[in-house]
Amino acid sequence: MTSILSTYRLDTTGSSIVLDKLHGNNIRSKLATVIQSKNQTFGITEHSDHRLTSEGQQTVILLTYMRSGSSFTGQILQAAPSAFYWFEPMHQLLNRFTTRKPIQFLNGDKRDFLSKENVTSLTTTSILSCKLSELPLDVLTDGFLNKGNEKTSHQLMSCLASFRRISSEPGMALRRCLPDYEMVCNNSKHVVIKTIRMSMSSMERLLVNFPRLKVIHLMRDPRGTVGSQKRYGELRKCCNETESVRMFCSTVLRDVIDREDLQRRFPNRIMSVFYEDIAEHPIRSSKELYSFLGMNYTSESEKEILHMTSSGSSQKNCGMLCIFRPNSSKEAYEWRHEISINFVKMVDKVCVDLYKKLGYNTIPNKKILHDLQYSLRNNN
Repeated sequence: MTSILSTYRLDTTGSSIVLDKLHGNNIRSKLATVIQSKNQTFGITEHSDHRLTSEGQQTVILLTYMRSGSSFTGQILQAAPSAFYWFEPMHQLLNRFTTRKPIQFLNGDKRDFLSKENVTSLTTTSILSCKLSELPLDVLTDGFLNKGNEKTSHQLMSCLASFRRISSEPGMALRRCLPDYEMVCNNSKHVVIKTIRMSMSSMERLLVNFPRLKVIHLMRDPRGTVGSQKRYGELRKCCNETESVRMFCSTVLRDVIDREDLQRRFPNRIMSVFYEDIAEHPIRSSKELYSFLGMNYTSESEKEILHMTSSGSSQKNCGMLCIFRPNSSKEAYEWRHEISINFVKMVDKVCVDLYKKLGYNTIPNKKILHDLQYSLRNNN
């Protein structure tokens, strides 16, 4: 039997589907329904051509670390009605890179990359410039793709699902749905990437190439971060626990030093924030973030942020990616009741240089650890 895939040819520009010898009214009807439904989902009409120029678009990178409140902070940013948000685009891609396998692209090309920086640079550049068809296939098929803005990525997923009911070949669905997703990206005032997989030093080239790029450097008390990483089995497996913590704090310290250098060279384009400050004062912090990024802070944005930070109930079945907090201020310091004093003292010892740089205080004993009135950071 002739397969469905062999009965039609997809125009690779995504502008139309050309039926060569499609048999059966039922399949024709299916395709027409899918296309019409997809256009309505994205709000695309035949005359939609109001693309924003790159000069009028604000690009944003939220750069942070695993278990540092990044999913929570990213959700605050995507509450802005103008935001096109991409959650961890390098998640699946870098797994392939570490295995030294060629990186595949939608057009069939396969390329070898010499460094992680080259891979991440290509990916971020493609997203920030809304050239999504130039992304590696691993980015476009990542399970995290549906973690983006509900108004955009979920609609893309719906479009992809519709075409996958017709063909199991992933390229066909992507080639048909991506052009409209690119249009959504181009028509958004803000393009935001959230990543835990890039260094601050890698921001330099992007800041040069994207004159309107702004970077948010999100940090968290290292004891809370590595304690949470340990809880979820995500501390580096290359070495012992102490060395893993030392490597983490060295990474953050290097990023802080690089950030300070970049802030001098690119004034008003990099903002440092602490997860604890956002969790304790979500509305004030959100307004400051929105102001820095030129985002419109609306009543709907505030309603969504309040729901995230004071919902009164915990999110279910979300694992490490929970974003809704019954009480965000309380949860920011929950680790102080869960972590051992011996682990805390080890972190205090090996992260001393980072503490000095960021103004963190050591915790001398268990009583102080549990005393939430004891401030862990000097606000300087």
